[in-house]
Amino acid sequence: MKVDPLFHLDIHHVLQAAGEVALDRLAQADPSTRFTMGIALAQSAEIQAVEQVLFEGLKKLTPSAYLISETGRTQGAVSDFRWSICPMDGAMNFLRGRFGFAISMTLSKGGEVCGAWIYDPARQSVAAVGNELPVQVNGFAPRLSRLLTMKGAIMALGGPERVDSDGVTVYWQGVAQAQRWGMTVQRNDCAALDLLDLVSGAVDAVYFESTSYGSIQAGWHIATAARCSVSPIASGQLLGTQVGILAAQPQIVDELVARWRTNPTLTPV
Repeated sequence: MKVDPLFHLDIHHVLQAAGEVALDRLAQADPSTRFTMGIALAQSAEIQAVEQVLFEGLKKLTPSAYLISETGRTQGAVSDFRWSICPMDGAMNFLRGRFGFAISMTLSKGGEVCGAWIYDPARQSVAAVGNELPVQVNGFAPRLSRLLTMKGAIMALGGPERVDSDGVTVYWQGVAQAQRWGMTVQRNDCAALDLLDLVSGAVDAVYFESTSYGSIQAGWHIATAARCSVSPIASGQLLGTQVGILAAQPQIVDELVARWRTNPTLTPV
């Protein structure tokens, strides 16, 4: 399967169509009526609408591919040629009527990733890489910052790995410590969006203790291709598997690892 600039252009059109649906649903729906803690996010009609546009567009482009979404829905016959789709990373933001969400997906053949995409509908920004497509953000090479130390760096953080009181306390102690080192800490609650920002030069490091593999799969490949320092991820993960990720500009990674309280399995490579 050739993932080249022409194929990327077709995929970009599919992503734009899905993004338009997402923005339309965001503008029209009442957040107070579409978000309930007791209901699985996958049951949201708004997310299903975005997912359906992706399914229809990708099936037209790759009729023989098997499509599997993080929501659990699938389309087509099971095969080694497959799309792994996260139709709405940052779903909590989206369903609450907030910006800070992205579409993330990868295409693989025989277990090998052929291409990866992250799309931010709000900014109409897309990051991509393919086996015949150099890593790019909006058609240009990634723009990594030239920051040489953690002081002044921007770190994007996910939530704590443990949601009990001790885990939350340790998490916020780490946030305060990073701020004392001179870092700016921000929370988007969207790992895919943070990874897109990393290769865009908007942030200098991304650290998520707990997130879904489906949310970071495309971003992991894009950040690696952009020569960021990225923590290793085991192959063969299921889309809904909870994993951690640390990704950073290469200039600050040694200092970051020496100071930040990361899980030992997240040592960058």
